[in-house]
Amino acid sequence: VDLKPQDHVFATLHLTSSQPMEAVLMWSDTTNANFPGCNAIPFEIGAGEDYLTLPLTDTAMWTGAVKRLQLSLTGKAGQSVTLHGLSFGKLPEGPAKLTIASMSAKHSIYSVGEEVLLTVRTRNDGGQSAQNVSFRLTAGNADAVVASEDLLTLADLQPGATSSVSWKVRATKPGVVPLTVRATADGILR
Repeated sequence: VDLKPQDHVFATLHLTSSQPMEAVLMWSDTTNANFPGCNAIPFEIGAGEDYLTLPLTDTAMWTGAVKRLQLSLTGKAGQSVTLHGLSFGKLPEGPAKLTIASMSAKHSIYSVGEEVLLTVRTRNDGGQSAQNVSFRLTAGNADAVVASEDLLTLADLQPGATSSVSWKVRATKPGVVPLTVRATADGILR
């Protein structure tokens, strides 16, 4: 392999797995026998057919050059994976796919009744536009109230693009408050 920085930003794997398993894509910008630890992206493979897009530029030691690749799979006896394709490009490939990239608040501890601004960043890891994107925030129990609209919508999210949405949340009791965010786009659930 001899990819130059102008050739790619994303690696897209098209595969089918018999069961969920863990994997790591490693690459090196040299042809010697080592793979620097920072040039690795761990990810999970779900059961069934899927397109997985890995943003190579999100790694700490990204130089833009790829000379060697290694795909490592961790599974159990009897599991199988078929790799239909591995491609590199400036944009992801395959259908639209929403990924929750991060969920954060300014602090990790708040007082009961204090309003918290919760921000979720999502990315379209697919090769097609995600249309009619919406996000729903739910509290797992009655220990929190979503103080703003629980359903937020965005315009279309282009391949490789990221966007953020925020909610105001207030705890009604002390303790841990489980929150769930669901992102959908024209029937895509992620």
